[in-house]
Amino acid sequence: MIDLHTHILPGLDDGPPDLAGATAMARAAVASGVRVVVATPHAFGAVLNVAPEDRDEELAALRAELARLGVPLRIVPGFECRLVGDLPAVLGAQPEYLYPVAAASLAGLGPGSRPAHRYVLLELGEDMPVTCLDTMLFRLQRVRITPILAHPERHPDISRSVAAIEGFVRNGGKLQVTAAGLLGAAGWRERRVCEKLLRGGLVTLLATDAHGVEEAGRLGEALARATKLIGPAAQALVTEAPAAILGLAGSCPP
Repeated sequence: MIDLHTHILPGLDDGPPDLAGATAMARAAVASGVRVVVATPHAFGAVLNVAPEDRDEELAALRAELARLGVPLRIVPGFECRLVGDLPAVLGAQPEYLYPVAAASLAGLGPGSRPAHRYVLLELGEDMPVTCLDTMLFRLQRVRITPILAHPERHPDISRSVAAIEGFVRNGGKLQVTAAGLLGAAGWRERRVCEKLLRGGLVTLLATDAHGVEEAGRLGEALARATKLIGPAAQALVTEAPAAILGLAGSCPP
């Protein structure tokens, strides 16, 4: 499985405080069946705003530690970006904030060419109406970026009615629900919303949004729950769909 949303890098945001905590999260992820995780620290928040160079420094340290310990987990860099007004311009100038694309997916493209689509993990503040997404979706699509909305089940507008997010999905946006939300760890309301989104065919991705060890080990259990709700199609939420976003379509790397 591929976990496309985690806060596994130590000492950067509200994830683990140190390398030992990050390593414990990695071991928990592997034990649940995860082989690839994307480290997505917060960006552009008023309090949490990690810079790419700081992310890369901690990523290198964690990769080295996992290699030393023989933990079979691949860590890929990413970000969870707060919705801010100038986001399209920032992402156009700094693609480090987007999900990376595997070199293999660029084969056959000319020098300097870019893939047809890139993806960004987007966080919408609970104090911001869902309608803000419609304009942002259009603006991002103009620069060939597709937004993935993280944990939609937490937003008050969507909690009241999943119909609030249907237009975003119909027009090309993607949704990523969390394992904890689906399993009821955050309460019955979020679980109910996750279930409605899944049954409505609105979800593209299932990920942990893990900040600690317990969350990091929940993806396998959440997949089992999703499978009960929507059948074998749930498998793609943690394999084919995230692999395609990372340019790894057709395979889930070991």
